[in-house]
Amino acid sequence: MKQKLILILILIMTLAISPGLFASQESYHQQVTISVPSYLFFDSDQKDLNFSFSDYHTGAESNSQTVTYKVQSNGLMQSDGASAVMAKLDGSLPDMELQVKVAAYSKEGGNSELAPVSGDFMALNESDVAIAKKANSQGDGKLLRGQIEMTYKAIAKSNLTAGEYARQLTLTLTDV
Repeated sequence: MKQKLILILILIMTLAISPGLFASQESYHQQVTISVPSYLFFDSDQKDLNFSFSDYHTGAESNSQTVTYKVQSNGLMQSDGASAVMAKLDGSLPDMELQVKVAAYSKEGGNSELAPVSGDFMALNESDVAIAKKANSQGDGKLLRGQIEMTYKAIAKSNLTAGEYARQLTLTLTDV
């Protein structure tokens, strides 16, 4: 009986001294890193703009074309009122100018919007022209998802001679 009691005491002391001896779980820790890339999207289904004049005199206007652009960003860093969409041509147009008028922005999500820089038609040239600005931000204002409509036309700056002229129009959505 004494031997059994001594064995039980030894067993109890062993368990008390080394509780990890009979561990039922073990933990392992790992760092988790998730990267979200910067996303900037600017596109339209309409790839080409075609204009024609019905008159060749100074002040004549071509037909107009309206294009809807899809815009998205997850990192608009600029403040409200700062330029967000720029436009430029790759060369001048002889005796005429291409003009653009930015219409209302249609918000589909996000916490920021775009607004026209001007409510009127604006002349485009070989330098970047700010045509839309960041507006109506809420929270951090970095998220943009929606559509913006722009109407284009050409104006005769003097009497025009017959011909066909092609230029590349570049529109840029910027997040800085």
